[in-house]
Amino acid sequence: MKNSNVQILVFLAFLSGCTTVRSSNLSSLHRQARTLEQSSFEASRTGALPRAIGLEEQALDLYRRGDSTAEIIASLNRLGSLRLQQGELTSSLRDFTEAYELSDVLGNGAGRAATANNLGSLARLAGDPNLAERRFGEAIDTPGATPETRASGFNNRALLRFGAGDPAAARQDLARALAVDRAANNRAGEALRLRNLAAIDLHEGKLDAAIRGLSSAHAIDVQRGDPSAIARDLEALAVARWAEGDAPRLALSERRRAYNIDRLQGAADAANRQRLAIESWCKEGSFTPRPLDCVFPAEGP
Repeated sequence: MKNSNVQILVFLAFLSGCTTVRSSNLSSLHRQARTLEQSSFEASRTGALPRAIGLEEQALDLYRRGDSTAEIIASLNRLGSLRLQQGELTSSLRDFTEAYELSDVLGNGAGRAATANNLGSLARLAGDPNLAERRFGEAIDTPGATPETRASGFNNRALLRFGAGDPAAARQDLARALAVDRAANNRAGEALRLRNLAAIDLHEGKLDAAIRGLSSAHAIDVQRGDPSAIARDLEALAVARWAEGDAPRLALSERRRAYNIDRLQGAADAANRQRLAIESWCKEGSFTPRPLDCVFPAEGP
């Protein structure tokens, strides 16, 4: 029996960031910068964005001192992505613009495409869908764009088109992204695309298809050993199973598992939200699906 009274709001997750080929010949400055970047990445995963931004700024300063242009472009993209998460749109635009201009001058197609992708995400958030559409197209079509950037460009354009009320076009872009991911053996991207396609299925009431897609994404993320992705898969599965009319206990069990994974991962804010939600459901004996969050993860080192 389908639960027709459940209102499900679905937002697609999207991945932004820069994928850059790095030199294996690391200087002392590079090694110091990499250590700072790793610390920044870990801080961002636990929601400590001000600390993550500060650490990435230090890494960028070291790259500037080492005059490593490819690393500067990548660091500017990471810094801009972190500031975007923090809501600092002006600072984010400054970082992305510098990265874009530097990539353009140097003829760095990979850097230009990745930065165009991030500029598209910024334009979408700033309420300029036409500019966002152009930037995502640039990320997809720029010669030298990496498979990861092309897939992300398709994914982000799908988010834009879904938000504009065109789920069919969004589905087409996600299918293209999925094909790129599979050709490049990008398992993380494949799982993300499957999760987003399932989000459209949920939106359209195709619950069986959504559960199949989410189950496939979950299997990939378990194989990859990515706790954060596993938690997102379980949350989405819980919503889908409740909407399908499965016993609330099953949906609640998956939300509990997602909470435990988040807690072990150290994501204090996410874990606390899960805990409060679970306590509320247990107390009321009910389950109210909330929107799937639209997340903006920064690119890891």
